Amino acid sequence: MAVQPINPERMNNEQAAEYLGISPGYLVNLRARGEGPDYYKLGGVFYKESDLDKYIESKKQVNNG
Repeated sequence: MAVQPINPERMNNEQAAEYLGISPGYLVNLRARGEGPDYYKLGGVFYKESDLDKYIESKKQVNNG
């Protein structure tokens, strides 16, 4: 199977999971629980890099020490 180049405007589940540094299965679980990044469902599920970046930023922890 040929590796598909990453289109930052249309990443599949596996590409988005790799971008986030998590497993594809965990990303599916987050989506099912409504806790993951925003996604699009049009002929399958896909993510935009900008939405993944927003999700990453939402997980920021502030160290007040």
